Order: sequence, then C-alpha cells, then structure tokens
Amino acid sequence: MAENNQNPPVPPVPPTPQAPQNPQMPQNPPTPQAPGNFAPQQPAPNFGYPMNGAPGAPVPPAPKGGTPADFVKNHPLLIGGIAAGAVVFLFAFAAVIYFVFFSSNIKEYDRIPSAINTYYDYDASKSHNASAEEYARVHGHENPLQISLMWNGTNDYDLIVHQPNGTELYFGNPTDRETYAHFSGDAMGDAPSGEFNIETVEIENPMNGDYDVFVRARGLHSDYESRLMVVVIENGRARTYEARLKANKEGINDFLIADFDCDDFNYDPAYVPRNAWEGPESFSSGDRVSEYWTLTGTSTVSDNAAVQKAMSLSGSDQLKIALLWNGTPDLDLYVNAPNSKDIYYGHREDRNSTGRHSGDDVGGGESSECVSFAAPLNGIYDVFVRVGTSAIDQSFKVVVLNNGASQVYECTVPAFDGSQRFVKVTQLDVNYDTVTDAPRTRAGSGTYYSPGYAISRYTEANVSTTASPYHQMRAEGVNGGNGLRITLFWDNSVDLDLIVNGASGSDVYYGNRNAGGGHHGGDNMGSGLGNFETVYFNNPSSGLYDVFVRARGEAEVTVVIEDRGNFRCYTGTLVPSGNSDFRIASFNR
Repeated sequence: MAENNQNPPVPPVPPTPQAPQNPQMPQNPPTPQAPGNFAPQQPAPNFGYPMNGAPGAPVPPAPKGGTPADFVKNHPLLIGGIAAGAVVFLFAFAAVIYFVFFSSNIKEYDRIPSAINTYYDYDASKSHNASAEEYARVHGHENPLQISLMWNGTNDYDLIVHQPNGTELYFGNPTDRETYAHFSGDAMGDAPSGEFNIETVEIENPMNGDYDVFVRARGLHSDYESRLMVVVIENGRARTYEARLKANKEGINDFLIADFDCDDFNYDPAYVPRNAWEGPESFSSGDRVSEYWTLTGTSTVSDNAAVQKAMSLSGSDQLKIALLWNGTPDLDLYVNAPNSKDIYYGHREDRNSTGRHSGDDVGGGESSECVSFAAPLNGIYDVFVRVGTSAIDQSFKVVVLNNGASQVYECTVPAFDGSQRFVKVTQLDVNYDTVTDAPRTRAGSGTYYSPGYAISRYTEANVSTTASPYHQMRAEGVNGGNGLRITLFWDNSVDLDLIVNGASGSDVYYGNRNAGGGHHGGDNMGSGLGNFETVYFNNPSSGLYDVFVRARGEAEVTVVIEDRGNFRCYTGTLVPSGNSDFRIASFNR
C-alpha cells in the first residue's frame, strides 16, 4: 500500500531543558560551547557555501562591487601598477618642465676651449633668403666656403666658426694658414639704418668634416627677440639659417646656430693662396718709398663698419686714407701726394699738400693709421702699406674717403723673404673742381702805387671771380687767422709772392712778415704742385685793402679772400713782361 510505504514524519528534537537558576547562588561562567553548537561570537567569513555544512542555509548577497577598501585589498597587483605608473608620469612631466624652462639647452663645448666653453644649442630654421644670400655674395670673393653673419640694429654680435682641423675663426683669431681662412673684421652693430651689419669667414682651401657655427650675442633682452641670419655658401650653393635670440637666465652668450658636415671639398696641403706677390717695381716719386710690391689677392669690398671707422678718424677733411687692422703686427701707412712728398709717421705734416698723418700705431688690437688732406691737391696719390714678416697672414683694410665717396680695399699678407716690404694698395687720381679758361693778364707799363713801399707800380690783373669750392676748401685748411685771411695758390715751379697792403698803409709780405696787424705765413718759392702763401689779420682794421701778386714767371693763380666766413675767389693767368707786380683785388671792409 502506498501509505504504508511512506516513512513517518520525524518529530522535532525537543530543546534541552535548562536547569533552574538559584537566585541565592552565584551564577557560573558561561560554559564554552560544544563543537557542534553554532553560536559564533563574530560573523564567520562567507565564501558562498552553507554555514556549518547545514544544507540549504541561505547566503546573504555581498554588496555590489564591494567597498574601495575591499577592492584595494582584493587587487594588490593592479593598485601597485597604477601607483608605479603615476610615479613615472610625474617624474617624466617634471623632467620636461625642467628641460624646457630651466635647462635652456645649455651644453658644454670642449672642442674650442679658447673661444667657446658653454653654449646654448639653438635649433635655427634652415631655408633660403634671396636678399640675404645676395648680400653675402657681394661681400665675398667666391671662395669654396663662405659663412656670413648678418643682422640689423645696434646689438654687438660675433661670428665664430670652428673648422674640422680644430681651429676657430673669429675676431680674436682672424686667419688660418692651413686652410687659408680669414675673418672679415669685427662689426659692432654700427651699420647705417636699413643696412646689414655683416661679419664673414671665408676659407680658400677648406677641409672636409664637421663645421660648427656660433654667434656670440651681447645686449640681448629677455622680453623681446633679436633676429639674425647666417648664410652658408658652399661651392656656390647658398642656404640661410635664421634665429631669433633672447637672453637666458643662465647668462650664456654663445649660441650654436648651425652645424654641418662637408664631404665635397678638395683640400690640398700644398695649396697656393690667391694672394701672391708681384714685383718689385721701382718708385721714384717718393723720398721714402723706393720700390713696392703688389698683391694679386687685393680686392674691393663693401664694409660699412670700416667706412664708419675711417670717418671717425682725423676730423672732417675732404680726402682721407685710413689703414685698419686687428692684430699684433706693426703696419705702417704711407701716402705719396701729387707734390712727390711721402706722408707717414716720420713725416706727419706737409704744408704744401696739407697732408697730415694721425700718428704711429704699433698694433696689438684694433689698430688704425690715417693720412688726411684738408685741401688736397689735384693729381695722383699712391697708397702704400709697409709690412714685416710678423704680419704674414695678417689681413688689413685701406679705406679711401674722397669728396663724399668711399672705397674699401682688403688685403692679406702672404709669406715672403726679407724683413719688410712696401705693398702698393691703390692709386688715386684726384680732380677737384677748378676754374677753367682763366683770363690772362700781360703786364704793361703799370700803374703807380703810393700807399705802400713794396709796390711802386702794378698792372691790374684780369681775373675771374667764379666761385671755386676746391680752393675755398684748401684755404680753410691753411693754418692761421680767425678774422681776415688772404691766400694765394699756384701749381707750378714759379716763384710768386703775396703782398697785402692793409688799412694801416703797411705792406705785409715775405720781407715784412708782421706789420699793421697782419702776419705773413712764410715765403714759398714754388716747387710744383700745391704752392701757397698766406697773409692773415686776427683783428683787421676797417679801411682799404689791396692784394698784389709778384710773379717771376708765368703762372695761373687763385687768390681766396676769407672774411668772417665769407669767401671771394679770384683766378687768372699772370704773364710778366717788364713789370712783375699785379693787383688782384681791392676792397673796403
């Protein structure tokens, strides 16, 4: 029977009866629970199984996701990886901040300890700039390698080029005999407005290898950028590096603008430089220069800095010739004037040509000598530089300033035998304005003259009063007088004499040099070009002045009367015949 097959229900186990407590008796401490009893003091960990093995016991669900503490406790490797990554990121970020804002690309340079120690590694942009590259070519000589630094403004920059042979070219080391490299000269930011300052290194016999190009910058500011360009012309191909420099807080002044490797030069250890001697040639016009040499490598260049330097020497004379060099050798400038006089440190002043030498400079730095002419004669000027063996490989420039025009000649001294040589740099043909077709006066019987005793009778000269800036300039260069000055000029080997009868009635001339407040500058008997005599009055009296010329031969003369800054010029040709005294001018003041 089905009912008989079912097991009877199991009755529940009755609870264990508790013994009654005796209030009079102290209670016993709790008895430790038997192993089978489930009465935990703390909740046991639940791993998803029924507690105490009791089948079917429900398991309370864990909170979704767990607490942050549970996540950290249950994932130690993940948390450790995240922490390590954060540390690495922060370190890298700090390094970037340091290198960008604090290190400033400052690097040590040990290849040129004499010129560069620490430099700023500037990443200059490389491109083409047609105008800058053309400007560099104009200032070069078509050498295989040319490196030019150009900038506008008044900052003083310096170009420094390190060659593969370990030699640097810059203002302190301008030449290298191994590669025949030379530095153009120091430009200090004084170019005229709108023109480039430029410094150039040219290498005639360059080596293959690495070249480093630095710029030493002075006067930079931290609040704005200063622009410059470096043009590299390599075997005729040009490229331009442009940089905008700012001051850095480390005070580093040297910037690496370009570094490049050349491998297509044909270096020749036995290379013969372009500069070579030609000569000697005899020279008979001077008393100090008997022979001279020329240099095939002499060239004309555009150099505003050199022109500005020459202009600053020896005042504002109309004709000025300056020798400029930077180095220890002792160079000497000689100028032979049209009157065949050599003007140099041993003959510093020549009255006939109005030439003046500035003084001897024995070298040792930025050196110069200058010969200037307050009233230059028309004619040929020969310009020489005397060099010694200590000047081998020395570069120098000669600047000629002639009536507002300028020309710069550049030379480098090659090796030579002997102790010294005269190098002829250039020859000038000076031709200032003159009065042409001057009227001629032939002396006749003459007119009697009573006020003075030197002149008994005279011939009235036929003269032109056309202005002659050339003679006015020459008159200004004659020494003496600040009131009234009368100067006679002539340019042939004839003995003429200037005689002035002043307001006092006295004749002032070579035989009576101080009379009536007038002073005669001295007798000139005529020696070719550039002759003059002068009479001046520092405090001239009011009255009549007569100006005479005594001619002992035919001569074209010009008399300049300068009275309180006003000029009058009288020009004519005097032809004596019997009578030799000519009245040139008569005036009241």
